[in-house]
Amino acid sequence: MAASALFRRRNRASLLCFLLALLAHGPALGSAQTPVYACDVAGNPALAGLGFCNGSLSWADRVSDLVGRLTLQEKITFLVNSAGSVARLGIPRYEWWSEALHGVSDVGNWKMQVVSTEARAMHNVGLAGLTYWSPNINIVRDPRWGRTQETPGEDPLLTSKYATAYHYTAYDLDNWKGVDRYHFNAVVTKQDMDDTFQPPFKSCVIDGNVASVMCSYNQVNGTPTCADPNLLAGVIRGEWLDLNCGSFLGDHTEAAVKAGLVDESAINKAISNNFATLMRLGFFDGDPRSQLYGKLGPKDVCTPENQELAREAARQGIVLLKNNAGALPLSPTAIKNLAVIGPNARLSAVVGTTYVAGCQNVGCGTADVEGATKAAAGADATVLIMGTDLSIEAESLDRTEVAQVASASKGPVILVIMSGGGIDVGFAKDSDKIASIVWVGLPGEAGGGAIADVIFGAHNPGELPNPLCVRICFFSQGRDYLI
Repeated sequence: MAASALFRRRNRASLLCFLLALLAHGPALGSAQTPVYACDVAGNPALAGLGFCNGSLSWADRVSDLVGRLTLQEKITFLVNSAGSVARLGIPRYEWWSEALHGVSDVGNWKMQVVSTEARAMHNVGLAGLTYWSPNINIVRDPRWGRTQETPGEDPLLTSKYATAYHYTAYDLDNWKGVDRYHFNAVVTKQDMDDTFQPPFKSCVIDGNVASVMCSYNQVNGTPTCADPNLLAGVIRGEWLDLNCGSFLGDHTEAAVKAGLVDESAINKAISNNFATLMRLGFFDGDPRSQLYGKLGPKDVCTPENQELAREAARQGIVLLKNNAGALPLSPTAIKNLAVIGPNARLSAVVGTTYVAGCQNVGCGTADVEGATKAAAGADATVLIMGTDLSIEAESLDRTEVAQVASASKGPVILVIMSGGGIDVGFAKDSDKIASIVWVGLPGEAGGGAIADVIFGAHNPGELPNPLCVRICFFSQGRDYLI
């Protein structure tokens, strides 16, 4: 159907709303507290005499003053993501590691202005930090990678538009058939490195002027990326966020200094870079509620405009892979009984609806085939929502194969695939029982409405960011990085 005809059905899409069962991480708004910040001069007037709390000085002078006041042991606590506190200087603990892949925490959308507003709002009520590590800009080379859903996809040009420079570089294996990311060696030609893997990082550094680059876990051509002077100093040539995502530096740096393996000046340089970032973000300027963004709060997060933006982001990520004549869009006036089957959905609709989970989760150890079949057999149309979740594909969890999605329905169905990575849907492409295939990715908080917009014709779906195997998937038995 033409896009113009699809959009004429926009208002009808509101008849159906899939309420997706999404797992949200992070504290609830009800647990809001005071924000975390340094230089609380109002609470401790003695801090006003400290140079690093003096906003009239340059960032460089403030950083130098702060580093000069720290002991070696205190300095080392600032080399890890869970940075230490120094009570005598009015510096609280700070957690560098926050996520904003789909908004602050793990769900929402990728619209940067909205995420930054949400971050400041949540920071002001003590629910978030000021630094975020997402999205992942590694190029997807294998749909079995567990972190595919964190990335923009397989296109270096598209991925270059996202300025979060991690993980550097040639990384898309976490834990696969006994090989983990800490021991994997990516063998990459110079052409492949220059044409495919490096462009997103080059864009982040040159065009985005990023403050930091996170090296990856793997080796590239036999050398760990985090210990490769050519990749780190020879290629990037910039200022670095000298931080260990973990506890290793916190546990072993002091011994390394005492053994003469590390000079304290190197530690000073590392923490100076870290402090400069926090200075720029206002962490050392006192209560953020009295600063430029201090009026932002939860009221600025879940606004009608942001809710519509989340829905639009989800709509733009939906792809129509198959559509037999007359299948989609559905007519809300013609459908009297709709069956919705699958563990990834709940349903609220004006039209008569029968919902059957079919399985307790996407792993589907035990399937309610009888219930699903009965619901589909008595329905005018069936929406089968299947796919994966973080129990199947996630960080440190690659898939050993591209799983096939099973259908329990006796009649024609609309197969909705919810996944971050590729899934073999060749069986559905060739099936006369499955009239339409719709891939929705992991659509976030407004995904239900976006799916309804497509199914009932309010939105014309787009193109895939990653390859979905609609007939035959060819994968090497091993993992390589040759394009």
